[in-house]
Amino acid sequence: IMDKMGYDRGLIGYKSEHTLQGGKTHWLRPRLLGYCTVLVVMIGALVIALNQRPMVSLDVSKDRGLFRENNLGQIENIYTLKVINKTQQRQHYRLRLVDSEGFVLHGQTEFNLAPGEISDLPVSVAMLADRPDSSAQEISFEVVDSDEPNVRSVARSRFVAPLNR
Repeated sequence: IMDKMGYDRGLIGYKSEHTLQGGKTHWLRPRLLGYCTVLVVMIGALVIALNQRPMVSLDVSKDRGLFRENNLGQIENIYTLKVINKTQQRQHYRLRLVDSEGFVLHGQTEFNLAPGEISDLPVSVAMLADRPDSSAQEISFEVVDSDEPNVRSVARSRFVAPLNR
């Protein structure tokens, strides 16, 4: 367009005042180096977070009923466990109670999940001992990959029982 109008080339362009006065453009400026450093740190943090994320997820939801007595006379609580397979392969998992002596898990304890599948497992936990001194006790559920025992997830919940009087 400048040639068509008969004007000199370079009258219109993206230039700073410093460049128009004949100065050189310095690409390695402190602000640019700071932005590059922050970007590299953020990408590194993202890679580390993705590498260290658990490949299985476990969430516990307690049934809204407080407790019930089963046919064996044991106090029982009902839970729904949400298990998520975050891998790209079909996985075989085992479910168990951890550090919860005096309790027994009833329900499906071994199951398979397809890649990316989310499964809701209804389970119940029964108290084997007599009624406790405290109305609520901590229990922990653990889901473990059968093929890779280091792939696991633990979730805590509360077991509610009537007080021993």
